[in-house]
Amino acid sequence: MALGNYAEENAERWHETSWDTEDQALKQIPAAPAAPRLRYCPLCFEGYLEEDDLDNHIAKKHGKQHVYLKVNDRIVRDIIWLKRPLKKCKLVLLQVPSLEFELNVNGYTSCHSIYKTTSLMKQISSLMKQISPNGSERKITIHTQKGEGSHDRCYQIFLGKQPEFCPERIDDELIALMRKMKQDRDGDFVGTRGRLDKKELNELEVRYLDGLLAYCHGWQLETQNNPLARDHLEEAMGRLMPFQTDLANDARCALSMRMNCFEGQWGCGDGSLFRDAEFFFCRRPFVAHESRHSLHSHNTPILLDNVSQRILEAVKEYYLHNDANVLRILDSIQQDRLVRDRNDEDKLHLIEARTQFRLGDTNRSKQAYGYLRDHPQFGEEATEFINSRE
Repeated sequence: MALGNYAEENAERWHETSWDTEDQALKQIPAAPAAPRLRYCPLCFEGYLEEDDLDNHIAKKHGKQHVYLKVNDRIVRDIIWLKRPLKKCKLVLLQVPSLEFELNVNGYTSCHSIYKTTSLMKQISSLMKQISPNGSERKITIHTQKGEGSHDRCYQIFLGKQPEFCPERIDDELIALMRKMKQDRDGDFVGTRGRLDKKELNELEVRYLDGLLAYCHGWQLETQNNPLARDHLEEAMGRLMPFQTDLANDARCALSMRMNCFEGQWGCGDGSLFRDAEFFFCRRPFVAHESRHSLHSHNTPILLDNVSQRILEAVKEYYLHNDANVLRILDSIQQDRLVRDRNDEDKLHLIEARTQFRLGDTNRSKQAYGYLRDHPQFGEEATEFINSRE
């Protein structure tokens, strides 16, 4: 099914620097430095700066059985706040023969089955009539369940006044937690949550807190080689996507690098600790002899695993043309036996291949590229290099 013709905007809800220009209430919140405007894929963790790139990604990677939601002609990943009226709400079915879903509006529920892409406005309007007209807030929840149970998602639409988002009430506690964990890897998650719960956080702030605690817990579990780490890290990525704070941005970038989310962009500003890595792994096409002037204007205490930390150092050295240092860092990762999985191996092979090429060692570069011939993002680069030298 061809999807490349539609042009839609992801309706991820960003705070402090919102995408939603219709939300006048946000003008009262001090704006953070402007960040690139990311459109997240509704079906995975890839982010895109251009609508055409997002369209091409969905058509290439997800052009099969999937379901997603559109609100006022914009793709919603999982949650959105609207100040203006809800005019359109549609469940999009991509080659899905049928779908059951539950619709809930302020506690009033109805269940439905659909067999094609369908507008939900009639069902929503029916439930809206049962709500008291005195209330200023409306919460619409759409819980989808594909017939065989392989698809289970929950979308939330908030109409009216949105909860105020004050990350500064949370960040100090989380920064203190991360600094302690860097020292002894011990995280007092229960105590941190208990202290923050006393501040009576609203729904937005609880989501933000849950995302960062999930990130910390996942980091801790991964240091223990616990297989449950992946679930916590993926949960953190999903929960933190709507937020534009230094901690949330750096956590998402760290997760993108850990998960090898390189097909899209990370949305780093020039001052981000991860900007060099985004430039190295996500930008196409690759230019062997380019250099960059790195300037890190902020440095959050975000927790990083040892491999990611050293990869950031290697990429920085790469753009400073300190190729011997790059190879020394790669060797140290191998000697210390830090490599955990194919994700780590792919990053190391790519850094080595590009560095050896710049050094003029074609054989070693070709050998490193050989491991990447089947890679979804770097396979084309690897194959082109190998074929040009055979």
